[in-house]
Amino acid sequence: MITCEFDEWGQPYVRCEIILPRLDISYQIRFLVDTGAYKTCVHAWDAGRMSIPFDLLQDRRESFGIGGSSLYFNENAYLIFNDGNLTRVYRVELLIAEPGGNVAEGFPSLLGRDLLHNWEMTYSPMRDRLEFEVLSAYLTLENE
Repeated sequence: MITCEFDEWGQPYVRCEIILPRLDISYQIRFLVDTGAYKTCVHAWDAGRMSIPFDLLQDRRESFGIGGSSLYFNENAYLIFNDGNLTRVYRVELLIAEPGGNVAEGFPSLLGRDLLHNWEMTYSPMRDRLEFEVLSAYLTLENE
């Protein structure tokens, strides 16, 4: 079971390790769970801490959301979740926000439906609980 933590405003976050193999980057990230986002996105605050070399990014594209359009780079990534006894690995096409774009500074990175479709969600706001039962993963490893 993958569990979320809630911030002071009741927003659910999930932690995982993100690996960008082409850029040789590994980073512990906290994603805001966003069932409205169709793709998983890394925004400026996390991108800066990851030291992403934007001059090496390719595949620039426009993405549309509630706030209008923003420019992102598409990058292959692995997201690794530890749910106690098991480690779940997912291969995703991650969107990385272009610096200085329309996405507000400080906006959290988002875990979107591209990954959430692999899980079944149980949500209890009265108990501050959001849990995911894993239905599928790219790779599942047993923890020792």
